[in-house]
Amino acid sequence: MAERWDVFRRIGERHKADVLIVIDRDIVDYFTDIAKATDDREMGGFLLGDYVYYSGSPKPWLIAHFHDYVQVPNVSEKPETTFAFPEESLREVADMISAGRYSAFTLLHTHPSDSFFSVEDLHVHYRFRLLISDVVPEEARRFQHFIPHFTITGGEVGYAVSYMDYLHWVCYYYDESAYLVVSSKSVDSNPELRRHLFWMARVKFPDDFEFHLGVTDYHYTVAKISDLEEIFIRGGETEDVERIIEEMKERMRKEIERRLRQL
Repeated sequence: MAERWDVFRRIGERHKADVLIVIDRDIVDYFTDIAKATDDREMGGFLLGDYVYYSGSPKPWLIAHFHDYVQVPNVSEKPETTFAFPEESLREVADMISAGRYSAFTLLHTHPSDSFFSVEDLHVHYRFRLLISDVVPEEARRFQHFIPHFTITGGEVGYAVSYMDYLHWVCYYYDESAYLVVSSKSVDSNPELRRHLFWMARVKFPDDFEFHLGVTDYHYTVAKISDLEEIFIRGGETEDVERIIEEMKERMRKEIERRLRQL
């Protein structure tokens, strides 16, 4: 277990990320299949996993690893364009967290087309901490502001998209033999997207002035599903992961030898 977090941390250090978000391949594969199979509605669920917080440490200071999921019904009045989870599903997730099975969770939903996140998606993330405040244990809510939501698109291209209102962070799509690292970029870096979100926030949520000011603070990551599939099929950067593990083992061996000499 400790070795896993050490590997993740080295990856985060290499990319100078404040926050590293790790997503297992099985999750992407599952929701990609759903996105491509459902062309008339959005689907979704909760990603489940664990986090490590390094108090007062250099980057990354937070690592969240999502390795499980639970699919939930879409109870939106317009399921073809929006996703909403039932309250009872959130309580079920809270029960699993309270039982010690997980310490981190987030929301993922699909888009039948290749459209990225909508302003409604950003609003759900922006208000997510309030939605879960009376249900989810404090341990899992503590760093919720620093964990993105995800969208998997099922259009002609297919994308894995994540988004949150935090500065520099990295998504690390991972299995035992390969990985792909995607760094976040700012909504401000895309003037057309910035104008669209700025305008739509006022149209869709005219009374939420706090959200109007915050919507352009969002950052996001984008990865093509085809790129992820290619990386996983050909083994990706397996050598880098194995090299990191071997380096850590060598450091541990030298440290043990040093301590033995001091006895």
